Amino acid sequence: MIDPGASQRVRITRVLPASPQRVFAAWTDPEALATWLCPFGNRLQVETLDLRLGGSFSMRMRGADGIDNLISGEYLVIDPPGGLEFTWSVDFRRIGADRSQEP
Repeated sequence: MIDPGASQRVRITRVLPASPQRVFAAWTDPEALATWLCPFGNRLQVETLDLRLGGSFSMRMRGADGIDNLISGEYLVIDPPGGLEFTWSVDFRRIGADRSQEP
């Protein structure tokens, strides 16, 4: 069992039919993020995006159910066009959603 309070590290590698510059922009441009990061009818609002080492980002994702979830993180590595590392946290309760009964 994973301790929910413990820090976990995930590395995801994908090969995409796009240039490294375009992929980097897709993750670092607020308008670009809002066009692709919302699956299943969700909407994304980028609230802050401080693209510098140690800078943070926060986004509000509104689900089809009308519930907002806050996504936030901190930039750990910024090496355009091919390197971007950041933390990722989703906080359901911070903005009123009660998901305590969900699996």
